[in-house]
Amino acid sequence: MIQLPPLEEVKNHLGQTVEEYRIGKRDSYVIVAQLSPESTARLVDRWQELEDVQHCPRFRSSSNR
Repeated sequence: MIQLPPLEEVKNHLGQTVEEYRIGKRDSYVIVAQLSPESTARLVDRWQELEDVQHCPRFRSSSNR
C-alpha cells in the first residue's frame, strides 16, 4: 500500500524554505514502476530470476560435503 509520504521543510539552492516529500526505497521503486514500463519489466525479470534460483538450488560439489 502507498501512503502519502511525510513532508519535510528544507532549504533549496537559493536559500528558500521549500517542502519535499521523504520517500523510502520501496516507494521509490513503486513510483518508477508506474512511470516506466521498461523499469517495471526489469523488476519483474529480476524477481523471476530470484524465484528460479530459490526453486532450483545449485548442486553442492563433493568438496562441500
